[in-house]
This record gives sequence, structure tokens and C-alpha cells, in this order.
Amino acid sequence: MEAFPFTDAEWDALKPVVGSILNASLADDDVLAASLRLELLERVDRLRERYGDHPVLLETTADYTNDKAESAALYRRAAEMAAANGLPTLSIRLSFAAVLVELGGPIAALAELRACGGEAADGSTDERKQWIWELERVALDTTGDTQRTALFRQAADIAKMYGFSALPIQLSLARFLLDVGDPITALEELRRCRSEVPAANEDDRTWWAGLLEEATRAEPGVAPERHERNQ
Repeated sequence: MEAFPFTDAEWDALKPVVGSILNASLADDDVLAASLRLELLERVDRLRERYGDHPVLLETTADYTNDKAESAALYRRAAEMAAANGLPTLSIRLSFAAVLVELGGPIAALAELRACGGEAADGSTDERKQWIWELERVALDTTGDTQRTALFRQAADIAKMYGFSALPIQLSLARFLLDVGDPITALEELRRCRSEVPAANEDDRTWWAGLLEEATRAEPGVAPERHERNQ
């Protein structure tokens, strides 16, 4: 199976409709956006008639399908077909993971992100950033405080498994722990990731320092200087 068997003319014919869908969505014109999505899906269906259920076409159909369960089924088929034919799955699994979270399946979402971690590690800067963000978002977008802590930690472990810094995920976990009134565990999390702070960007270094100060103030009976000595 070819990675992209379509001609430039065939694929270029979809681009104006995609642009129009974006413009309609930005203008909050839901009626027009829905009509344009149907037009796009009809054009993709014509390509599917010509080329069969290619992963790129299944992914595109899923991208513009409103029903989340149907969209998830299409992403699953696309990912399985791509993997079976040695084709990239990264963009498919990133989108699939986001839909799985919306459907209440954060563990399944993490499994999809784990499955494409090797591709993310070899990907572009934007692809690497998006993969890390989707890992973090699994926990951020999940309801239920008890489950969220575990999801943050699983996401951080997956990031480290593929050689990524888990600092953004761990900082989000510390923020969450402070928000739910658990400064002691937040401090422990900040200590765990301290070794990654010097190599982080300025925003993350500043965020870490601010969280440490907030957690120190919130923990009763412990002076700030004691925390600094214990790092």
C-alpha cells in the first residue's frame, strides 16, 4: 500500500472546502460549516470508491465526522490499516486519542499515544510538542480527581519511555494537586522533576519556581528555607 496514492489534483480539490469549513467555524456559522463538511465527505467518498479504504481517507473522514463514536471507529480502522502496512500512524493516533478522551476512555487514549511514541520521538518539533500536549491533555480533560492524578503519572511515564522530558506534565500535576488542597504531594512532585528544570525553557522554569513557592506557603509548619535545603 502506498503512503499517498492520490494525485495532486485529486487532493488539491479538497483544500478549498477545508479552508471554507475553517472560515465558517471561525465565523460561528454552524449551518454553513455543516453543509461544507457534507460536501467534503462526499468528495472523500468518491476517492474511497476509487482507491478503497486507505488510511489517509479514513482519517480525513473521521476528522470531519460529528458523531464521536463513529469518528473513533474510523480512526481505529485507519490506525490498524496503517500499522499493518507499515505506514505512519502518528497523526491518526493523536486525533484518535483526543476523541477517546471525549468518549470517556482516557486509558485507551494513553494506549494510543504510547503506540505512536516512537514516531513522535522521530517527528518534527511540532509533532513532538503535539504528542506531549495530547499526553498532558488526557489528564487535564478527564473528570474525577482521583483518576486524574494517576493519569498524569502514567502520561509522564510514557513521555520518559520515549526520551521526552515529562516536566510540563509533572508541573500540571503539581498545579492540580495544589488546586485540590494537597501541597505536600505537590512538593514531592516538584522535587522529583527538579533535575529537569535547568534544561527547561524559561516559562517552565518560572512556573516550577512559582509552584514551589506556592506549595511551600501552603504546607503548614514548614519554613520556605527548609524546602530549599531539601531539594
